[in-house]
Amino acid sequence: MEWRLWERERPKGRIGSSRRYSHGIEVGSIIKRKTTYDYYIPSGTDYKEPLSTSLWPSGWPRRLNAVRRVAVYEGNVTAKAATEYVYDNAYTKGNVLFERRWNSVIAPTLPTTPGSLSSANSQELTRSR
Repeated sequence: MEWRLWERERPKGRIGSSRRYSHGIEVGSIIKRKTTYDYYIPSGTDYKEPLSTSLWPSGWPRRLNAVRRVAVYEGNVTAKAATEYVYDNAYTKGNVLFERRWNSVIAPTLPTTPGSLSSANSQELTRSR
């Protein structure tokens, strides 16, 4: 099947979600796949606004684009895949320590809250430093 159109939301330069349609955005068009991105920092946070010093100690760079979860849906609702990322410090350094990939055989439904994947419902992949 040929997908004819992508639509993306980009709040503050980060991808919020993307959708692929079969025949364009119009009445009766069908979303074939939707990908959502959840971040450690809430969408709409501005780099220049005052932020918590507990997250960003003085002298550390601010990282606003550390992805917490990427989820892929068939259509608009049926979850097909999800990956969550755990960092050494998601707010400054941003080095991925490990990622958790949802296992639909163990847990048939994807937990709705980002950060809720665990060894009970996912496969954990560790990255070496």
